[in-house]
Amino acid sequence: MYCGVFGAVSKDHVPPKCLFPPGKRLNLITVDACDACNNSFKLDDEYFRLAIAIRPDVPNQATKRFLFDSTTRALQSEHARRFRASIRSSIRNLSVQSPGGVFLGDTHGLQINLKRFGATAERIVKGLYSEFFETRLPETHAVSVFFTELQKDSSAIDRTEVKELLGFLKNAQLHRRGDDVIQIRFVNADEDEYSSVWFIRIVEAVSFFGFTLPK
Repeated sequence: MYCGVFGAVSKDHVPPKCLFPPGKRLNLITVDACDACNNSFKLDDEYFRLAIAIRPDVPNQATKRFLFDSTTRALQSEHARRFRASIRSSIRNLSVQSPGGVFLGDTHGLQINLKRFGATAERIVKGLYSEFFETRLPETHAVSVFFTELQKDSSAIDRTEVKELLGFLKNAQLHRRGDDVIQIRFVNADEDEYSSVWFIRIVEAVSFFGFTLPK
């Protein structure tokens, strides 16, 4: 479903299986992928999980603990030397402020590689498209994503284009997997069967819109 090559296939979990605690891995979405594609996703999946695990706003504490513990184990692996080095090089000193703007002190934080993080989000949209529409997204169309922190920043939904998209999706069916590890809404465009809009929330902390549109 990703590269379009015909041949032996394996199953890719959408979103990555590593986001789901063991007790929540029922009824997960999988799509056909070749071994080459599937194997190439592993490190990006671990990076995506790490970027979520370090967030302070994951509301489900059991899920937050699972993400943090599994990320820690992955970083401690003897095969993760380059991964650890890349994470260390991304650590920055940060100033912490209260919601009212009061300076609370300094801390360390991870500067997220949004291109890498976004690539996994785009793959999630492409995989979900193939699952729900039962066809591969054609080469004439591409996936793009737009992140918006709806839970933490109410100003995000004050943007006109975001309000329009939310209105477009408000009557769309809500799909859940893994006890709300992922929530999905989507609609396709009447004028183009391959164009669609998606709203996806992961562990009730990360939200993004996805689009499949003509290139």
